[in-house]
Amino acid sequence: MRRSILTLSFAAFTLLVSAQERTVKVVDTPQMKAKAAERTELVHRTVNLTEAQRTQVLDAYLEVERYADALRQRFEGQPPEVVQGDMVGQYKVMDEMVEKRLNAVLSEEQLKLWREASK
Repeated sequence: MRRSILTLSFAAFTLLVSAQERTVKVVDTPQMKAKAAERTELVHRTVNLTEAQRTQVLDAYLEVERYADALRQRFEGQPPEVVQGDMVGQYKVMDEMVEKRLNAVLSEEQLKLWREASK
């Protein structure tokens, strides 16, 4: 009995240590770039971005795509209910990331147009 408990404890410890050592490496994929470009185009069609704004908005959406990819890697192998439970808060974080960047990039008038269109 003692041997079984020690074996289980060792297995749990090993699993914990290996999970903590997992590194996340995010590389921009064509899919990530396409999704960011698509979202940037939506903002552009709505508020008519300048080229400088377009670059900054694209960067904002790429940042969100990178964050989402890091989350996917972090949650790899986790039970679906754990992932779903954590993702509610993570979606809010990603929305706030975009909102913060758009507030810094868009003019007052553009922000007003974007918020009305996003309702």
